[in-house]
Amino acid sequence: MKKKVLFGILIAIVLAVAAYFVFYHEDSNVYTGTATIVKSPSFKKVIAEITNDEDKVVGEADIYSSIFGTGDKMKVEYTKKGLFKYNITKIEAITDTVQDKLKAISSIRKNVVPLRDYREMITVSADISELGEENDTISPTDIYALPKKISGQDYVVEIGPNEFFEIMHDIHKVNPVIDSNLDVEVTFDTEQEFKILSFESVVNDENAEDVTYTLNDNGFSFESIEHDGVYYLRVEFENGDIVDYIFA
Repeated sequence: MKKKVLFGILIAIVLAVAAYFVFYHEDSNVYTGTATIVKSPSFKKVIAEITNDEDKVVGEADIYSSIFGTGDKMKVEYTKKGLFKYNITKIEAITDTVQDKLKAISSIRKNVVPLRDYREMITVSADISELGEENDTISPTDIYALPKKISGQDYVVEIGPNEFFEIMHDIHKVNPVIDSNLDVEVTFDTEQEFKILSFESVVNDENAEDVTYTLNDNGFSFESIEHDGVYYLRVEFENGDIVDYIFA
């Protein structure tokens, strides 16, 4: 009787271990393919259907932002999380043609979570008191937030910051505001700790220079330069998200 009980326990352990590897074990291999957004259950995530490199649908996975909408297609890297479960680790917008780029920019420009939150928390103001203008400060009317890493998922958008701004100028008539030597203050309205990973002045997407800045309690300040380019700021927040800001 005791042997039967022990044998039963052993069988149960073996089945439990096997079930874990089938349903929960994460494969360390990274796979590539494409994904199409098929559902949008909330403002914070969408569900994508993954197709592997052999053009076979393998399953669905969550994308933890609503930057891309239902029907949008992108390149992805993903891992397996057991039987029919997948984890998307990298999302690359398709930017092969001009129309592809316009579509990608349109998706980024939408007022969606979480980019909206990151865009609304940043303020850029330039001191123009010495220019004799009616107001003492000016601010860019458009500050763009681009995803670099959101909720552990990496984003790749093969559109340079200057090209991005030029497209916005041509289509939406966005014009540079900070175009001369001014004292500029950048602040973040957030309780999160943040770290500046890079800050550049980009005249064209092959010519970028680091901008010297001074940190303060909730942001930083710098002296702008007169140029025809844009400012490109990359910030990592306490929650691990990395966001690229473009303003001019």
